Amino acid sequence: MGKLKTALANLATLADGIDKKGGKALGEMTSRATSVSQVGGRVAGGYELLYMYLKQKAVAGKVKIEAWQKDPLQAHLDPKVTEFIAHIEQARAELANVFKNYDQAATILVQTVTADIDRALDYSKQIEAMIAKKKKKLLQSAKYKTKIAAYEKNLNELGGKLNTLKVDVSGYRQGTQALGPNKIASLEIKTSTTIAQVLKVASIGLSRELDEIKNSSSNKRVAVLLKGYGKELKMIRTWVQEADSMESESEG
Repeated sequence: MGKLKTALANLATLADGIDKKGGKALGEMTSRATSVSQVGGRVAGGYELLYMYLKQKAVAGKVKIEAWQKDPLQAHLDPKVTEFIAHIEQARAELANVFKNYDQAATILVQTVTADIDRALDYSKQIEAMIAKKKKKLLQSAKYKTKIAAYEKNLNELGGKLNTLKVDVSGYRQGTQALGPNKIASLEIKTSTTIAQVLKVASIGLSRELDEIKNSSSNKRVAVLLKGYGKELKMIRTWVQEADSMESESEG
């Protein structure tokens, strides 16, 4: 097997592996993101139940809940409110843990895919360098004159798609990291938390907000990109079959 065929075969194997390994890692992330959304829903539900309880308490005291908006929970503390706070914090701690599991899957996706993409791009450069040395002779070949132009174009297109995937995967994790820890930290509830802050979490629908992780457009884009170079990969495999004879003719 000549150097060109070896490099092309390695490139094809890596490109195929990026799709399979990346898809597996993305599937694991999706599963863990579901857990994030479910536990996030429990945190949101705790806030909602607490606000409903406080509203009922205000009605019992013949005042409107709006009059309490600036009050800290400490001002209306009772065993029930204390229990709500404890349950919310327990769920929030669990949310931090399941998000950590999700982030670990994101790390695996980034590390796995990025490393393989870098190796694939390196093989692409090697192939380009080999072709550059043989191109003059190949362009004189009736058999390979047209084919070499098509193969080169295909190689460039595959490299472009892999570079796009690399950028998207890197940016993907940055986005989820910014959303997760910051959001979870902002959900801490204490006796100094105001009733207006409780209402804010209860009314925005935290579970829907955390669903953005699960249904992120980045998720969908990465999934599409992982499978978006099938045409180029097919041609690379065709090129593998012709590489040795092409190399032989260019040296003849």
